[in-house]
Amino acid sequence: MMTKNQTYLSRPRLMKSRRSDAGRAKLSLEIKKLEGKLGGPIPPEQWKLPAGYKEDEKSLANLEEMANPEIPTLSLADVTEEKRKKVIISRLEQQPNFDISLMGAGRIKQVRAIKEVKADTAAGKVIQEIEQRIITNMMRKAIAEE
Repeated sequence: MMTKNQTYLSRPRLMKSRRSDAGRAKLSLEIKKLEGKLGGPIPPEQWKLPAGYKEDEKSLANLEEMANPEIPTLSLADVTEEKRKKVIISRLEQQPNFDISLMGAGRIKQVRAIKEVKADTAAGKVIQEIEQRIITNMMRKAIAEE
């Protein structure tokens, strides 16, 4: 039950942990579609987007810094969930044309995507997972290009 101060975005999802096989398949398909768009060389704008942390764990590191072996950085796997979320939100803030369609959530643009990730909704978790996979894919490509 929602209290007066809760917004739509923070409403608990009853079926959150009971994703069906069909739901998992749809999520996997959405992610594969996005990863398919990443074929070819890394787009120039992606090099400047946050992809992890610098060694101090306070400042964000972009993909260019993450791919440089001479710069000490931490990947998303090396930091806490909260810090991962901060990287994703920062990436979203720097992409004014962010636009994605998710089954069950509809079309999500930049402002709503940021709200969904901050509120830790089901759609926000999907967006976060997609961005994490994009970062992983970009890192693989960047290392392979060296």
